[in-house]
Parts: sequence; structure tokens; C-alpha cells
Amino acid sequence: MRMHANSLLLQCARIEPYFDMGQKHGSAEYRYVKFVACLVRPDAAKLTWHDCPRIVLIEEGALRKIHEGPVEPNTPDKDGGLWVTILQEIATEYFEGRHQAIEVITSPAGN
Repeated sequence: MRMHANSLLLQCARIEPYFDMGQKHGSAEYRYVKFVACLVRPDAAKLTWHDCPRIVLIEEGALRKIHEGPVEPNTPDKDGGLWVTILQEIATEYFEGRHQAIEVITSPAGN
């Protein structure tokens, strides 16, 4: 899972903002961003589109916000609500120290 998640990070066109924030908030010695990766497979009966395992990859700070407060899905469909619920479950597991299906990936924020 770690190798697959790392390859997803390298291919993602939207990853630069995470690195930019890491540089902005980090010092010259600390220029890394932590991502939490978790393999999930939502209940097929709860999805409106195809069912398959997925790697959820989320920046640790964003996961903390999900854990600390109410979060609403971006869309009103039931898939959006399901994914928010999944992220809340990942956040609970992660911040309570249960990492059986969770990887933490520290990525360099660039030079």
C-alpha cells in the first residue's frame, strides 16, 4: 500500500499546494508534509457507483480538522456523505493510535 500510495503522490497534479503549505509553515530544517494513507472498501450497497478498494490519501492536518469538528460533504449525494463518514472513521483510528490499516507517508516539500 505504501508503494502504491507513493506512486499516486508522484502522479497527482494537485499535490503542489500541499508542498507549498509545508514550505510556508515549516522551517528550513523541516520541509516535509505528512500524508495518511488507508486502504478502504466502502460497502457496495451504499455507493451509487462502482465498488472497488481505494487508497484514501489525506494530509495529516486536514485529517485532524475532520477529527475535531463537524464536516459536511461537498455534494448532497449519498456518496459524498459516505466518504465523509469514511474519513471520520480513518481520523478516529489514526488519532487514537490504531494504525493496523494505516500508513503515514512523509513527503519532501521540494527545494
